[in-house]
Amino acid sequence: MRAIIKTLTYLVIDLLCHATIVYFAGNIFGYKVSIEEAGIIGILIEIIETIAYFIHEKIWEKIKL
Repeated sequence: MRAIIKTLTYLVIDLLCHATIVYFAGNIFGYKVSIEEAGIIGILIEIIETIAYFIHEKIWEKIKL
């Protein structure tokens, strides 16, 4: 149970980090990024990273060292 809670709290922290970076970087570079848009992009980043990590793990399961 601890691992699940730890994973979920990390997910929230990581999502907030990505959304914050998108929001501030977008506005610094002249794009008018709303908080909602930054949140959506943050969620998309999390989905893509999760899929990439899963694929990465499956590839490593097949590698024999």
